[in-house]
Amino acid sequence: MNPTLRRWWKVVIVLIRIGVGGLFLVAGARKAADPFRFLVDVLNFHAVGYPVAVILALFIPWVEIVAGLALAFRTWRASALGLLFMLLLVFTGVLVSAWIRGVQVPCGCFGASIVAASPAAALVRNALLLTAVAFLLREDRSRDAVTQEASPSQGRCVARVERGVASKDDVGE
Repeated sequence: MNPTLRRWWKVVIVLIRIGVGGLFLVAGARKAADPFRFLVDVLNFHAVGYPVAVILALFIPWVEIVAGLALAFRTWRASALGLLFMLLLVFTGVLVSAWIRGVQVPCGCFGASIVAASPAAALVRNALLLTAVAFLLREDRSRDAVTQEASPSQGRCVARVERGVASKDDVGE
């Protein structure tokens, strides 16, 4: 890849990471600021009972905040992306379930102070976020693979990994 194009690609990846991390940071902070409102939103979905809803209302906002912040740190990035991907899958499943059951409630995604999106808009937003997180996971893993293969201990494997044909002999085992 052309060096200029590679730099722009890195900028795009960083901007997506900042956008996703910032979005979850803001969403978690809004919910953490009013946990009772979020508890009501969770209960309105009729997906879990009161005791579980209380735990979720207290726990999920902080998971979103920590995961959003963790995207800024290389050490925790893959874990944060995996966690956000799983959260988005669960959130999407709950939205689909509510839509199928005819439950018309605001998603509660960003707390009470943001205008609620329709179920269809919330599903589209989740699909876009899932796509962005999956893209970041793929980029993060491909970059890790190249970094591992490019280490001095890996020897001549570097040239062959680009073609996807590395073998045990190439890594000196």
